[in-house]
Amino acid sequence: MDAEEVMQETFIKFFDHVQDYVLPYPDLERKLRRMAINASIDVIRQRKFFFVPIDDNLDCEEEESCEEEEADISVEQIQQAIAQLPDGYRTIVNLRLIEEFSFEHIAQILGIAPSTARSQFVRARKKLEILIKKL
Repeated sequence: MDAEEVMQETFIKFFDHVQDYVLPYPDLERKLRRMAINASIDVIRQRKFFFVPIDDNLDCEEEESCEEEEADISVEQIQQAIAQLPDGYRTIVNLRLIEEFSFEHIAQILGIAPSTARSQFVRARKKLEILIKKL
């Protein structure tokens, strides 16, 4: 339902400003993607439930390096595990891994400290590892 709302808002914003674009617009796909990302972030901000409360004893001062284990995991399984993450974790993971934003940029987008973005990412990654192992 939220995705449909975001998509609708994206197209409304685009069509409200369509006269500003000279067609063929070379970066149309990139522009629509950016508008959809911004609309998604607006929905998350309106709900004000970015992060899962810290109730575990994870040491998250710095992004920890972990041993990479070879595994037979499909993209669909990873997407399924990401979808199971709490909203705040999923937001951080998507912005960091999919959009490849820096922690400083993520912090600016979400209105949080860079250290908070970093620690939430580490917690999200650990949670994601647990979910993937269950698959």
